[in-house]
Formats: sequence, structure tokens, C-alpha cells
Amino acid sequence: MPAMIDRIIQETKQEKMFVVTHSQGGAVFLVMASERPEYEKKIIAHFALAPGAFVSRIGTSLVKTLCLLADYGYRVGKPLGIYELEPSKKLVQRIGGKICRDESPLQLACKIMIDLFVGSQGKINGTLLPLVAQYFPAGVAAKQLAHYGQLIQSGKFRKFDYGVANIEKYDETNPPDYNLRNVTLPTYLHYATNDKVVDVEDVLQLYETLPNVEKFLVPYDFFAHGDFVWGEDVNTLVYDKILSVMERYRK
Repeated sequence: MPAMIDRIIQETKQEKMFVVTHSQGGAVFLVMASERPEYEKKIIAHFALAPGAFVSRIGTSLVKTLCLLADYGYRVGKPLGIYELEPSKKLVQRIGGKICRDESPLQLACKIMIDLFVGSQGKINGTLLPLVAQYFPAGVAAKQLAHYGQLIQSGKFRKFDYGVANIEKYDETNPPDYNLRNVTLPTYLHYATNDKVVDVEDVLQLYETLPNVEKFLVPYDFFAHGDFVWGEDVNTLVYDKILSVMERYRK
């Protein structure tokens, strides 16, 4: 993420920028902001949509199971040179593009497949389904998935647990928490009650930890995790709110 921010600032010739993240992207940004506070001077504000930092209350059983198994799988796979879990891009694009198109009798099965990963969607934009399915699920680093398994079990937002090697890595027996008190830039948390990946209580835990933060609950009971990206009413329910807050900084 630091490289992305630097490149954007270089190309746009702007001194500062807004950052909008979703899900795991919010966690990545918070790691950067806590570990590299020099980047705060480059950020006007951070808008975190369903930020996946604290995740112990995750409700999607498939993702939870995959993450919990991944911690063990990573330790087994690392000596074998298995560092990434990546489905065939061509196969995913071919199958996703066909079964999820509007005229396909299997479009419902396509939606169910997506729901297994991110929970039942509120108002998913049907015309976007073929595009979404061509890139979902995407690949993931085995260590990354294992890290989330650890976060689910610990209930903390902390660094990777290397077990007995923690002493060598951190000079501690347990991995240290990310110091979110270092994240002093304005942060706006957007969350939803029907989100089965990032639970409301996990977002509130993050809200209580950050020093300069506001929270916005999406005013729609059936709004879900994926709806932050591809929901039919996401413009009026979320994006317009973000733009109105951004306008505050223009005055």
C-alpha cells in the first residue's frame, strides 16, 4: 500500500489524498498507518468499508473454516514450497462468465456460490454478477489466510504468530498487537448489520480502539459485506455519504 500511495501522489502531483478501503483492505491500511506513521501526512482521511481488522465474530462458516485450517496448512505447506492458494484464472473466468450471465438458468447457483463466501447479499446488482464471478474467488497468500485464522482465534488485531520463533522475531513469546493508537488521522468506519464477514461488534471494537474516528451504520437492514462493492443501492446508502464527508475538507 505505501507504494500505491506514493505512485498516486507522484502521478497526480497532489500532496495528500483520500483513501477508501473495503474489508481486508481496511486492515492493510491500518497496519501501514500504525507501523509507518510517516504516511499519515499524505492522507487526508481514511474511509473504511466493513474493515476486517478484528474478526473473531465472523459469521460465514466457510471463510471461518478456511482461515482456521489455513494456519495449520501454512505450517505444513511452507516446507513444501506452497506459498499461495490460487485457482485457475482462465477456469474461473470461463465458468463464472457463463453460469452467472443474465440469461443463464444457473445464475441463482452463481449467487449462492458468492453468498457462501461473503454471506447473503442484500441487493446485488445482477448485471455485475458475470463480472464479479470472473474474478471471485481470487488467489490469496497462504500466510495471509493463516494470519486471519490466528486473528479469528485470538480476537486481537496483532502481528503474525510464529510460535516458538516469536522470541526471535519480536523478542516476545506472543506476537504484539498493532498499535492502533498511532493511527491519528481521521477515520470513518462504515458497517452493516447484515454483514456476515465483519460483524458489528468487531467494528465497534475497532471504533473503541482508534483515537480519531467516526462510525456510520448503513441504514438498510439487509445490506451485506459484498454490497459495499456491488450492491444496487450502494451509491445512495454509502458512497454519497462518503462524498459529503469529503466535501467538508474542501471548505
